[in-house]
Amino acid sequence: MNRKSAFTLIELLVVIAIIAILAAILFPVFAQAREKARAISCLSNLNQIGLSFQMYIQDYDETFPYWNWGSSYSGGPAATRNNLTSFWSNAIYPYVKNSQVYNCPDNNSQATLAQTNFFGWVNVPLNQAGVPTQLINSVLGYDGNQTLLEGDWSGFAPVTDAALSKPAETFVVADGIPTGYSGYIDQSVRPNATVPTDPHHNNVIARVAYANLPSNCWSNNATCGGVQDDIGNDGPWNSTEQQTWAPQARHSEGENVEFADGHTKFQRATQITWDELFGDQSN
Repeated sequence: MNRKSAFTLIELLVVIAIIAILAAILFPVFAQAREKARAISCLSNLNQIGLSFQMYIQDYDETFPYWNWGSSYSGGPAATRNNLTSFWSNAIYPYVKNSQVYNCPDNNSQATLAQTNFFGWVNVPLNQAGVPTQLINSVLGYDGNQTLLEGDWSGFAPVTDAALSKPAETFVVADGIPTGYSGYIDQSVRPNATVPTDPHHNNVIARVAYANLPSNCWSNNATCGGVQDDIGNDGPWNSTEQQTWAPQARHSEGENVEFADGHTKFQRATQITWDELFGDQSN
């Protein structure tokens, strides 16, 4: 009489152990592959935004979009308050024509502009304030260089392309925490382009470098370490702090950055410094 062959218990346990080992090896690889795909999608988004900036600049006499936050928010002068028309995301939308481009797949905040009322800057309906209808219920997951796009460079005036001595080293839009908040740079801590050893060259634009920090962190500097680009909010310094902050970056301890000359690249968080706010205009 023929006997049916079957796996013994030991053989089954060996097979299960091998599968478990393979899974432990392969799952992190799959996770890294998925993250790489999301990072590439984000880079593609920023490339499209960068091209839209270039088209906008060509159409507007080589001038970047300019939102005068000091007068155009809800508490600004009567003639210009509640006006978001020239905020960078709204200004370039006619060239982008796709609301999904404005959000990074790895953005951990999915609050729409309607839910935040454009980060609290206006107290009227967003379409009345100048936000394109297609963006009202969309997420804005990128942050613009407010020093460039909101007039802090030039005393509240539009910035021209010709004013950028190093456009390839000046960021325009990047992974970041978009709050529309603009802070002045204290000249005593602004990096000096003519002094390479100036320690302030190491100041990190924390709100860009650590883009997945909670969006309300900028108002709680003691807890979050700051996510602004102004004095006192330069991000972490020592290795222990860097290890704590590193997971707050969106893409493998770094972010995607689009520069004023139109190119886009990935940078480690610690490489995203105040120098990229100003190009070489810090002297």
